[in-house]
Amino acid sequence: MYQYKHNQLPISFINTYSYNYEIHPQRQTRRSHEIHIPKPQNKFTNTLPKYQFPKIWNINMLNVQNPKNTENVCQTSQILYC
Repeated sequence: MYQYKHNQLPISFINTYSYNYEIHPQRQTRRSHEIHIPKPQNKFTNTLPKYQFPKIWNINMLNVQNPKNTENVCQTSQILYC
């Protein structure tokens, strides 16, 4: 997710995720800077990376301030997928 946020992934990943402020531009909330988590269609789709990665990122980024690279994110957060 760090690499996605900083445009360090291949072109195929562009627009995979969006931010809350892109979905609701007229609303400025305390969660507008987080990655938008779409509503899953069923329990199985809720387990897919498209839904789980943003959840993990949003939860852990509350504890991490301005990470410089992926190593910093892994060291200062509880992300299990580093």
